[in-house]
Amino acid sequence: MKNILIAISLTLASAGVFAQQAVGPHYTVTILNGAYQNIEEATSLDQGLVWDDPTWTVPFPFPFYTFNDTINTLYVGDYGTTVYGVQDDLLIDIFLIYYEDIANADNNVLVSPVSYTTVGPPGNQILIVEWQNVGFYEDGITNGTFENRTNFQLWFYENGGVFEYHYGPNSITAFDLAHPEGGVICGLIENLNSASGQDWSGFYTMSGAPESATVSNISPLDFLNFGGFPPNSLLNVEPTDGLIYRFEPTFSAVEEISEISFRTFPNPCQDQLVIHFDGHASVQAHIFDMRGQCIENFMVQPGTQILSTSHLASGLYLIQLNEKTYSFAKQ
Repeated sequence: MKNILIAISLTLASAGVFAQQAVGPHYTVTILNGAYQNIEEATSLDQGLVWDDPTWTVPFPFPFYTFNDTINTLYVGDYGTTVYGVQDDLLIDIFLIYYEDIANADNNVLVSPVSYTTVGPPGNQILIVEWQNVGFYEDGITNGTFENRTNFQLWFYENGGVFEYHYGPNSITAFDLAHPEGGVICGLIENLNSASGQDWSGFYTMSGAPESATVSNISPLDFLNFGGFPPNSLLNVEPTDGLIYRFEPTFSAVEEISEISFRTFPNPCQDQLVIHFDGHASVQAHIFDMRGQCIENFMVQPGTQILSTSHLASGLYLIQLNEKTYSFAKQ
């Protein structure tokens, strides 16, 4: 851990800084360049198993504040590179660091570990999720090999609500095979409606040459008109080793005091969910699935109680209580 903390200091001290751009009304992005280093003392997400199209859960070691909301858990799915931050409502933030159909770069042995770690002291911690030496599904299907590989990391800062996309070395020579949409999909989706899957408050992508990229704003109508990503809304070549996109909020990332009275754990849970409520009277709560359907009602009592979740299918759920919504995952 000491080595990576030193590396972080060196990266920030020696990084080349490019122009800052607006990413909608809530963030700015700065293009940096610094040394890329694999993480150490990490927690495995793949558990040593060969993977393709996985579903993984990454618990935040600290609350991460987005615009008017809080994220406590990350969910990795959809090709293994889509990172969902489920907020305290039916909306989802999606961190698109490298949205492609990746896979373990061998059909029999794990050679592409995916893991996470937390570095730094309390109050200034950084959560880092790393995809190492990953291959591409289309490469394996088309050529029977995984010659095209890449590395990247997603960083979340406890202090200030900052997040970063870090890109490492790659061996990609078949760009079109790795990126069938015509370019590297990198960006941010704010407040995706999980019930419809079609509405969002902001969909922003990095476009053009990676080291001088500009921000594109994509609307639902754009997707309908073009049948996918509009032309020139993606990165047109592979991100270079050491490239960093740093996203900084334009809002103040402060804690929501109203959340403190209600807590659930463990997250994810299995057959039981522990609920702690600091209220002074019983309150009715409702459980919703990710389609927005209410599947259960129950009473929350002051103090600590256990809710049986053995009858729930694996997936993400929302608890609505006093016009606030909280998320949990069932394994």
